[in-house]
Amino acid sequence: AEIPHLVDSVTRRRLQQDPAGGVLFVFDSSERKWVSLGYADPAFQAIIDRVIAERSDWRGAFDHRRLSIAVALQEHPDRRMRELALQELDRAPYAMLRTVTLRLPSETLLQGLWSMQSLPYLPIRVLLLGLSRDDAARAEIRRRIRQWADADTAAYLGVYATALVEIDGAEGIGLLEKLYFAPDAAQSSEKLEAVIEALAIHRGVGGADRKRQIRGALVALLARRPETAAILARQLGSRRDGSPMQALPLPN
Repeated sequence: AEIPHLVDSVTRRRLQQDPAGGVLFVFDSSERKWVSLGYADPAFQAIIDRVIAERSDWRGAFDHRRLSIAVALQEHPDRRMRELALQELDRAPYAMLRTVTLRLPSETLLQGLWSMQSLPYLPIRVLLLGLSRDDAARAEIRRRIRQWADADTAAYLGVYATALVEIDGAEGIGLLEKLYFAPDAAQSSEKLEAVIEALAIHRGVGGADRKRQIRGALVALLARRPETAAILARQLGSRRDGSPMQALPLPN
């Protein structure tokens, strides 16, 4: 099919300056038309070539070969490549994400975290902050967790709760219990579900002590608020990344 696009003057100048560059087009089969994805330098072309070559594998489960592409692009000088890395890391199951050697400093992850341009990447950047073990990251995560305890929304609470348990362990679980599960907390079911989901994720990847602490917190919550049984059943079922979760033993 013919590509009915003209080359704009800006792109033309870039192509003149870099003859190895090009413009990436994809064919939208549903609309039956070509769509321009913009300028592609040799580095970006190499990534696209690799994706096309491995496309059959990419349609299956997320694997370590795919993860390795994102890990290698963390500090790439091209912003689009860094954003591609974040998009790919965001698709990785949490257990796999925890194996990543993080090369992005916390200052970079924190910079413009809540800007409109960065908002699509906020969840993965927060999860990476949790993996950083950095004091500045810890302060940001704990501050936001406390803010949400008094807020009317639960947006992004789940990823911050997940990051809190990652970076603070038992102390982080204790803070979540105090702010969200305590008898006087009176939190909404939306916020409870966000926190329970974070704990369920860590129950699937944590050690024996972590599992016991999380189980105790959830059993105590259920005793105080029986209506959370449906949330617990939902979040302690199969995780979205396919990791098996044991059913929570409930008291008689």
